[in-house]
Amino acid sequence: MLFPYRNGREAKRIPPPVQDYMRRRFMLRWEYINQLRCLENAGVVNDTPVTLLRVFSPLQARREHLAIRAYKDLDGYPELLLFEGYIDNQGNAYLRDRRTMSYVVQTPTHQPPQDPHQPRRS
Repeated sequence: MLFPYRNGREAKRIPPPVQDYMRRRFMLRWEYINQLRCLENAGVVNDTPVTLLRVFSPLQARREHLAIRAYKDLDGYPELLLFEGYIDNQGNAYLRDRRTMSYVVQTPTHQPPQDPHQPRRS
């Protein structure tokens, strides 16, 4: 069963089999997945016709004042591409995580608690 693609002309909700895959594989919450959108295009993987998928956040695109409407639009904005992969003709999804770390993880320094009865050191 090959999913009909929309020639990459409009973003749509992520298909249910892909949502299930993302939830299991990447341990994502439904609320997060439902905010994302995907663009589709016809493709071939290992000589088998597939539906190629690109997943992005329309909220992030809007924040950056970008109109992402076609599959190829994400070529110019790789930082918006969150997941990329395909659905095969049996409805099995395969995606790669393309998210980048956009923040610096800071490790708190551990300092032992001070005794309020002890004088403070300067």
